[in-house]
Amino acid sequence: MSEQTGEKTEMPTQRRLEDALKRGQIPRSAEVQTVFVLMGGLAALAFTGRETWQTLAGSTVLMLSHLHDTELSANSLQGYGATGTWLLLKCAGPIVLGAGLAGLVAGAIQSRFNTASEALTPNWERLDPVAGLQRLFSAHKLVPTGLAILKLTFIITLTWSEVKSILQDPVFTSTVSVGRLAEFL
Repeated sequence: MSEQTGEKTEMPTQRRLEDALKRGQIPRSAEVQTVFVLMGGLAALAFTGRETWQTLAGSTVLMLSHLHDTELSANSLQGYGATGTWLLLKCAGPIVLGAGLAGLVAGAIQSRFNTASEALTPNWERLDPVAGLQRLFSAHKLVPTGLAILKLTFIITLTWSEVKSILQDPVFTSTVSVGRLAEFL
């Protein structure tokens, strides 16, 4: 009966276990990884939260206090993009770095600090976009992929309608009082 269902009836040999370890086929728990990443992100937030909050508050006040005389041109948008990217790196960078390092530590702990030589070598067949699309749109992945696309479309639609209504506010086109600005915020 077990031959028909594909179940293993015997324990793997030591050689098979060593081969699996070389290929990087090590049992891992997604929950352990998730807990480590969450704790790493929260620890980074605990250490940098005050500075991040002050940076975000200061840049928001600066941006909103000069909103009425903000120049919109190709050159100024490039500068705004660079400033926004720097602000994003400064605020989110430590949290992403903390979560990433915690994820690496969780993986190292679960693999008992073993590095799989075969898993580290680049596999160029996995970079084939046609094979990747075939894996993505295979019969058993079609429903989850469709649901993910539907969710993304729904989120984008809700977000865009909200952003569009906010951008029509007079705060963006004329000088307003501090009370009106506080009401808008």
